[in-house]
Amino acid sequence: MPTSLYVRANDIDIHFLREGRGPPLVLLHGWPEFCGVWEPVISALRDRFEVFAPDLRGFGDTTKPYPGPTEAMTSQVLADDLSAFLDTLDVNHPVGLVSHDVGAIVAQVFARRHPARLSGLFFFNCPHSGIGSRWISPNHVPEVWYQTFNCLPWSAAMVHPHRASSLDDVVTPLGLHSLVPDRMVQSVERAFQVAPAVAFRLG
Repeated sequence: MPTSLYVRANDIDIHFLREGRGPPLVLLHGWPEFCGVWEPVISALRDRFEVFAPDLRGFGDTTKPYPGPTEAMTSQVLADDLSAFLDTLDVNHPVGLVSHDVGAIVAQVFARRHPARLSGLFFFNCPHSGIGSRWISPNHVPEVWYQTFNCLPWSAAMVHPHRASSLDDVVTPLGLHSLVPDRMVQSVERAFQVAPAVAFRLG
């Protein structure tokens, strides 16, 4: 089981999971997720890599410096956080960087700024600047409604009080308990009971 740790970097407290031995591998979660989503992956990779899975700024147990959606929360800021995170942990060798969703946007910025710090780069469910108007095409909007909703100034107040039971309300009726361990359900619920993650600009 990975160790849960904190490090002070770029003027925030970054929470992260760490486990394994070998070349360094960093896992960046998507939105609105947190580092715990990587636990099964960490378990599979710990014999071959030293794995780091941070909570991005505003997510999970990492500092949430903004009370709600803000133009100050950018992929550049999150890439700065990643660079400072690696510096503070003295990760001096090039790292493999695996990234999902919003984490993939952060990884793109980091890779453009620091190509020498990377041994490999992998994106999945990756938004990118070339998607253009397709992002808001009628057949795509239903797939990403939650992103627009969570950027509204009143969304956190509307959703936050009800988060405690929401995950189990999904897992139980669908009979997913055999696939989603109670420990993971509790971890996700705890992450979403703290101050809600914030929205940020892609640019």
